[in-house]
Amino acid sequence: MAVSGNADYIITGDKDLLVLNPFRAISIITVDQFLLLI
Repeated sequence: MAVSGNADYIITGDKDLLVLNPFRAISIITVDQFLLLI
């Protein structure tokens, strides 16, 4: 869904997903990291 929706970020606390960062030009980051961006 993130790929087809052209998402810029996937926000997660799942360590298994975080290690995939980046995925197809989509940044996979934690909530804390995202809060620093906004």
